[in-house]
Amino acid sequence: MKDRLEQINTGMALKAGLLEGEEISYAEVRNAIRNPETFTQKIEPTSVEISPGVLLQSKTIELVDGNFSNMYDLSFSNKDEGLNTKIITRKAPIYSHKFFATERGKQEKPVACINGSFFFLVDEQSEQQPDEIIFNLNIRDGKVHGLPAVDRAAMFVTKDGKIHATELKALGTVQIGEKEITWQGGEAMAHKKPSSTEIAVGDGRAILFNSACCTIEYEDGNDKTSLRKLRKDLNKTPSVSGISDMVVKVNDKEELYVAAINQGGGTDFFDGSFILQMKDADMEGIKVNDLVDPKTIDGLKINDVQSAMTTGPMVSHFLEHDDHEMNHDYSVGNFPPFIANARYARSVMYEDEDSNIHMVVFDAVPRSEKMKGLTPKEVAQNIPANTKWAVFLDGGQSSRITFQSHESTTDDIKTDARGNRQYVRLHKNDKKSQILGSADERFLWTNRGRPISSMIVVYRHK
Repeated sequence: MKDRLEQINTGMALKAGLLEGEEISYAEVRNAIRNPETFTQKIEPTSVEISPGVLLQSKTIELVDGNFSNMYDLSFSNKDEGLNTKIITRKAPIYSHKFFATERGKQEKPVACINGSFFFLVDEQSEQQPDEIIFNLNIRDGKVHGLPAVDRAAMFVTKDGKIHATELKALGTVQIGEKEITWQGGEAMAHKKPSSTEIAVGDGRAILFNSACCTIEYEDGNDKTSLRKLRKDLNKTPSVSGISDMVVKVNDKEELYVAAINQGGGTDFFDGSFILQMKDADMEGIKVNDLVDPKTIDGLKINDVQSAMTTGPMVSHFLEHDDHEMNHDYSVGNFPPFIANARYARSVMYEDEDSNIHMVVFDAVPRSEKMKGLTPKEVAQNIPANTKWAVFLDGGQSSRITFQSHESTTDDIKTDARGNRQYVRLHKNDKKSQILGSADERFLWTNRGRPISSMIVVYRHK
């Protein structure tokens, strides 16, 4: 069985032109699906230069109670003039290996990427989806597509192609015509947290709401395999007399503009990229179709930023704390990702004291008794203490590093990956690329992990 799985891993699906997977019988793969320990294999320590100046180090780390994880660390210098970094966000998820294929023929060649951050995800068909599924801060190719409604760490790439991370408060300024408006994040107000009593519109200030103010609940609060559903009854701004909602969207030129003005509030969070709620008196002179020009976020000048996104918490937080505000973030569901005893595969990025950027995956196998993953504190203990910054990315079944080696040509779409190779899912139709079994028992083996909506990519100049 292991030999059969390894045969698939080597790329037979690609050779056959099947980018989604390879046809094999259900009987062949059934035991692997039922026994997660098939995938719990310790690895030998290795260090390989996959591209000039890009190093991939792999090793097994031992944890408590016989638990272990395979750690993959891809690093490169943030000062290397031949490399630059981009934060890629998309309106819909994509497999990371397919992203590499779409980049063929462009001026820069992608070398490696790691999965990005949290996004809107439900398991039911919804009539209305957010304009952007990426939560909070979202700057794509120098254009702002989303501003944060909650204080959170963020990663950003400056115009020179170098990546950084910092804690950002959800506050800033936007220019609309002759007016400069100061805004503050409204996630606390949307979810009626105690801090919401300190948030009020007035004096030319606005409250910013967005899709991250939504509430996602599992159908069964005790079962993470149950359906994730949107609380539609809670998906709107406060209704208050004497105030109005300014709905901000992105036009065909990727400019932000005022798409609607709704008196009295009560606007659906998904109606725009974000919504600015203000007193009617402070909106004098603002009209529909006015352009909206974001200037700053917590002092960060947006004109200096090429791409950016909100991330998970700073890793160092968990050296001294067992909880984090993100565990009480209703937009990611009611199974908190960063509680003290939660074990998952984890993705992290950090910059060390020598200005080397590290993309790190701590691998895990769902339902395994040996390779359960790491707690937030264990991750913090396995990251160097003297980092310039270190942030969590979306973990679990999204955790994955994808890369090409320096032997690859510009026309070669073959990629390799580390992390989450055991991802097997039920398929929903009879495409040729899927594993075909009996009529009611069909599975798809992709060796491609889970589709993701954002990623951090390191490129080499051609």
